[in-house]
Amino acid sequence: MANADAAWACGIIDNQDQNSLEWKVEDEALLSQLIEHCHNASPYTQTFEIDEREGYNGVRLFNNDECYTAFVGKLTCSINGKTEIRTDLGRKLETMILSSAPEKYRQKAFAILAVDFD
Repeated sequence: MANADAAWACGIIDNQDQNSLEWKVEDEALLSQLIEHCHNASPYTQTFEIDEREGYNGVRLFNNDECYTAFVGKLTCSINGKTEIRTDLGRKLETMILSSAPEKYRQKAFAILAVDFD
């Protein structure tokens, strides 16, 4: 479950946008789903490397102690300074974060969902 004392936020990683694309997670039910998905994710078993690209490069879920970054099925988990790679099965974390983006990011999020998830 989510730590009520920790301020959780989400973000869209876009290396072409200098503005911060981050927002606080207000929906406790959604936050619990996001964290549960990250904590229960399986080890990453892909043998190919995912290259960074122009524009969109995934999403982040983070607070002061934990950071989860998901992109094209790869879930990088950093917890208290320790990092491991897991699988974002079905790109679920990416989809949930983009689908729940606040209104000011919604157009960009839906464009990403339409292009990257077809």
